[in-house]
Amino acid sequence: MSESGDRAGLRRRHMTMLAIGGAIGAGLFVGSGAVISTAGP
Repeated sequence: MSESGDRAGLRRRHMTMLAIGGAIGAGLFVGSGAVISTAGP
């Protein structure tokens, strides 16, 4: 495997992990917002 191929694969893996983390984070943020709005101040 060439070095440039390794770098491209690493970047692709990083982008995948960032996308998954972003989706999970957004879901937690929206879910907690719904609970907080239901509970009130």
